[in-house]
Amino acid sequence: SIFILNVLEYWRISFGQIHPLGLARVLHFEVLCRALGYDPSLLLFRRFFRLAKNGDWYTFETTQIDTCLISSTVTTLGSWKD
Repeated sequence: SIFILNVLEYWRISFGQIHPLGLARVLHFEVLCRALGYDPSLLLFRRFFRLAKNGDWYTFETTQIDTCLISSTVTTLGSWKD
């Protein structure tokens, strides 16, 4: 997707340099944004993740975020029918 290419271009890394789990985080972020009705943006992604080196690979780690940025969290699936 264009979003993944923007992320890789911003940090000047290629698909071969990123750990598969790091790429999974990028894809997961994009899917969640689209599911919530937002267009994924590099600025928003950078607010939640940062590039980190893990051995020979690059990956994305979570940053410290303010809890006020998260409007609601799922604590249980017991009320999913509601």
